[in-house]
Amino acid sequence: TNVYVALLEKRAPPEGEEEPPEPEPPAFEGELAEGEEPPPPPKLPPHLPKYCALKYVHANDEQKDLLVGKELASPDLGKKASLSFKGVYERKSVTVQNVMESDPPLIFHDMPMPGSFALHPLLSTLETEKYLAGNVMGVIGCDTINSDFILQEEDDRVLSELAECASVTYERLVEEARKRKEEEDEIARKLLEEEIAVPEDQVPGDEETIESLEEKIEAAAGSRLARVKTLLKERTPPAKTGEHGRELAEVSKFAEGSESARVAAAVAALISSSTSEIEEFATALQSFDVKTVTEELVAACNGLLNPEGAEKITPQTEIEFPAKLLFAYITVVVELSGPAKKLADMKAEEEAKKQAEEEARIAAEEAAAAEAAKAAEGGEGGEAPAEAAPAE
Repeated sequence: TNVYVALLEKRAPPEGEEEPPEPEPPAFEGELAEGEEPPPPPKLPPHLPKYCALKYVHANDEQKDLLVGKELASPDLGKKASLSFKGVYERKSVTVQNVMESDPPLIFHDMPMPGSFALHPLLSTLETEKYLAGNVMGVIGCDTINSDFILQEEDDRVLSELAECASVTYERLVEEARKRKEEEDEIARKLLEEEIAVPEDQVPGDEETIESLEEKIEAAAGSRLARVKTLLKERTPPAKTGEHGRELAEVSKFAEGSESARVAAAVAALISSSTSEIEEFATALQSFDVKTVTEELVAACNGLLNPEGAEKITPQTEIEFPAKLLFAYITVVVELSGPAKKLADMKAEEEAKKQAEEEARIAAEEAAAAEAAKAAEGGEGGEAPAEAAPAE
């Protein structure tokens, strides 16, 4: 027996068509006393998009390669009527003992095959602000294609129980994901708009000394960059800390060429690491010293972040949450790269000055020693001193 789960997803309408607007509750038409608020509108029955598809996300091992990632489009997208969408539209189970005689016919992998089939919709148990419970989130189905086994009433009962359990679990996961996204969006917003903003006391002036400039860079690294590092460590650890938690390895799985992937590649170049080695990448993120950043590293970072011809990534760009944290990392490091280079130049100039002074001192000492030696040599080779006059 094959078992699989498909989730219902909205799809774009065909060219020249539009998705019908969602229904609206009727307006209140009764009379209200002065100052009285109208009652809340009645909630509407669950609504299905006209243009949608069932996307298979799980299947047993024998069917995984054939089904997972595939889609069954709704009839309104020009596809034939199907038993799966019959269950979706009617919001109830569908059971067929002989699919060769079903109406509409059941087609497996674009060809008719003998067997039996059962499907249960995954229905929401929670109401929304606008709709009643019972919205179709997806389906769970099973079949016995190319076998002599026929699904019985007991099998349908088990599938029904699985559907109820799956509906509650999936709904919980969706709600947890929604809340997590809200939380992550707020964390990223606050980080990018407030926490990494340059405070006035960290803005380098024109008359900075080595000591004062280094103090400002260290203050920035210890506050703004440290905040980004802390969030990366807490929110995207090298390994998951919970069943549904995030992990830093997500950065190596961003879709190739996507904005999130560009951010990850840019950070890797900036810290001279690679997202393919997550533990090393995590260590490099945390240990990176902004005072060591060079113009070459920044140039490589910027080239990967915003390659020629690509749309520029900004704090408002829609990217994955880990990528938003990495973008904040880039923002702080690149902003500090200018002062860091100035500090390196000032230190090099100071070192060169000290070296020149030391060389001048040594040269002066050598010259003095040579002069003294010459004077000593002149004293030894001169005329003998005159004898003293005799006393009278």
